Formats: sequence, structure tokens, C-alpha cells
Amino acid sequence: MADINIEAAEPLYDIEIEAWQPLRLILDQIGPFRQGPETFNFRGPDENGDPKPANIYMLLAKNGRGKTTALEAIYGLFGLMADPPTGRFATPRATGERAQIDIRVGWRDRGGKKSCVLSIWTGSREPLEAWSDEEVIAAGNAQSWERLVVSAVTGEAQPIEPTSDFGLELFRAIRAQRRIDPSQLYGASQTMPTVLYFTADRRIVAPLDERAVMKPAGWGYQPAQIFASDGPEWAQSIDNLLVWLEWVGDDRVDDLINFLNQQLFVDTPGKVLRRPRRQDLASYISTRTGEHSLLGLSHGERSLLQLYARTLCHMTASTILLIDEVENHLHPRWAQRLYSSLKDLFAQAPGLMTIFTTHSMALMETYKDDVAEPGIVRGGFLIEEDMN
Repeated sequence: MADINIEAAEPLYDIEIEAWQPLRLILDQIGPFRQGPETFNFRGPDENGDPKPANIYMLLAKNGRGKTTALEAIYGLFGLMADPPTGRFATPRATGERAQIDIRVGWRDRGGKKSCVLSIWTGSREPLEAWSDEEVIAAGNAQSWERLVVSAVTGEAQPIEPTSDFGLELFRAIRAQRRIDPSQLYGASQTMPTVLYFTADRRIVAPLDERAVMKPAGWGYQPAQIFASDGPEWAQSIDNLLVWLEWVGDDRVDDLINFLNQQLFVDTPGKVLRRPRRQDLASYISTRTGEHSLLGLSHGERSLLQLYARTLCHMTASTILLIDEVENHLHPRWAQRLYSSLKDLFAQAPGLMTIFTTHSMALMETYKDDVAEPGIVRGGFLIEEDMN
């Protein structure tokens, strides 16, 4: 079977993604998962108790049991379509690692509305698990099983057979939109899928570079982006992001600051994040006793500020949000606040799906609340080894 020349064929579709619901992740020969394929089913009961694709999913395990590996695999599959390719699959590997993610996709093209189960995989030409016609129909009444098989060779990722026509056109559509700047928060200006991966280190570090009005690092659309410690480079700092939005001159900076204040300081009267000062190229926190820079926030406040601001600014209408070790830098009260804030985000961005890892049994008690909530579908996976 030959590799696919993505430049040769005429486009078959003019794709606009309308639904993007991860269904399943399968890993084999990756990290701790070397005893055979491991499957994570991203489903849970909706408010009526019916099984549906989850929009918030918890992976609970002790350290070293594969939580981070699962997130890295999802990021890596989408990173094969980034510019340049990024993640653990972006360079040829001889380890036999295989990964597959299955997604229910709804889209519109010039032929009308359509739906499918899309399998994206790498590591071999054969899928880790194929879909029968009956399984495709059962997965939300989808119409077809589509495939996107991506392999990285000499630093460039390309689709290979048995990629289907839709898989090829989605790959081409993603390539065509890479680096296009967002113009609205909550992903309202872009429909192509993206993965936003927040590593376990989510500190805000003081910028060391000279401040300037410049586009933030990673500002344009990519199918996969990673966020770790925020700073010390100016282009990667939250101050830079807020200053950039201030100078762009639309409503985003006000909308973002309103969301941040509602989520971070609702229980702290008199404490608010102000609009950036143009003369200082910096943002400040006002309190009843004065004001301070963003570095004067607590570790929990700074961690959530980073996560909220990056998500609202970089997400698209079809986003998988990955948060590793969600409790890091957070007091249990702040971890619960994050959980509540994510549910607020779903109301603004119904195409958002969040997967987070934790080894906190206390957070599990909060998460497994049995009270049904409209629009919230919870799922989870427990790696029981060494868990009390």
C-alpha cells in the first residue's frame, strides 16, 4: 500500500465541524501499557441515565501508572498534524508504540449534514480496533467509519493508507487553517479540532525579557498546543497575552477579564484583575489594601489564571482540554473551584471536552457526585494498582 499524496487530489469536501465527541482511546506498547492494548472509554450517563460521550472525564491512579502517558498519546496524535509536528509520535520511533483515538464527528459540507466515527491512529497501518457497521450506527447514529492514519517521516507527518477520503480532507483542512489567528473567545471563530495540553507544571514565572507589544507564542490555530510553566519568556507570559488583547482593541480583553474575575475572586470582595495598563505593558490586581502584579497571586490563583486564560483564548469550537495532575498547585478548595468553573465553561462552549488526571481520592469524592446536571456527562477510569 502506497503513501498518500495529499497535494494531488482535488478537495472532495468543504468541511465545517459541528460536533466533536471523543469516544475511546486505545494504547499499546506505550509507557506502562505493554502487556496488551488498554482501552479508555470516554462515556458516561447523561442527566437521564442514558450512556453518552462524556464532556468531563477523570483518570485516577497513583503516579507512574500511565495517567500522563494517556494524555501525551492524545496530544501526540493531534500533534502529528501541527506545524511543525509535535509530541511523542512526531519523530519516527522503533519502539512499536501504537495509539488510536475514536471520535464521533458531525460536520457540514456542500452536501449537507453528515456524521461518522473517525479513528485517528499511528504506529501501524492496521487499526488497534476496527468499527463494524452496527457499532458505527450505535455510536450516536453515525453514518460511516472514517480513518486518518498518520505517520511521521523525516520531520514531516503525512497520511498513509488506509486513510479514507474524509480523513484525508480533514487532514488537509487542518493544514490549511494552521496559524490562522482567533478573533473570538470560547473558540467561536474556528471549528477545526484542537487539543490543549496543560502539563503538571503550571506556574506563572516573572517575564525576564524586555516587554513589548507582540503576538503571544502559539497564538494562531494549531491542532495541538502544550502549556507548561508560564514564562519567563515575555512571548509566553500571561502578561503578554493580556497586553496583546488590550492592543488588539476588540471586546475580548473585557470578556476574558470578566470571566477571570468571576471564577477567581468571587469569594474575595474588593479583589479584581484590571485591564492592562498600556504605559506599563502589564496587568495588576487591585485589592482593598492596594495593588500588585500577577506574581502577587497565590499559587492556586496563578495556576487557574494560566489555565482559564489560555483555554478561552486558544480553544476552538471542537476542543479536547487535557489537564495533568489537576490538583497541582491547588488547595482542595481551589481544585473544587476548577471543577465548578469547567462546568461553567461547558455552558459557553458545548464543543469542549475535558480530560484530567489526578491521584487525589478527595477530588474523586467531589467528582463522583451523583446529582444529575443538565449538559454534564461525567466519565472516568481508575487504575487500581496501589490505590487505597
